[in-house]
Amino acid sequence: MAGMADVTIMPGRVGRAHAIIRLWNEEFEPLAAQKVTLALTTPVAGSKPVIRAASQDEDGNWQIDGIELSQPGNWMATIDAELGPKRRLLLEAPIVIEPEQ
Repeated sequence: MAGMADVTIMPGRVGRAHAIIRLWNEEFEPLAAQKVTLALTTPVAGSKPVIRAASQDEDGNWQIDGIELSQPGNWMATIDAELGPKRRLLLEAPIVIEPEQ
């Protein structure tokens, strides 16, 4: 099963942040999931990812509050979505975190 994720980190800079994850199928329709986790890995070599479970809101988006972003740079974001029995969507992409203002 193919799918896509739209990940928004607000604000997109060092400090405490909030993440919103939207899942889409190949026709850009909402993709249903039972569970979603977000792993964020700092740009430092050998860093361990911070893994957080998302909760679904009434609009079908997945949200995570209170994410601590320790430094600026190109972080790696990994989405792991359980779509059903033995069906999983795993996506990974870089996300830019800006310095503190």
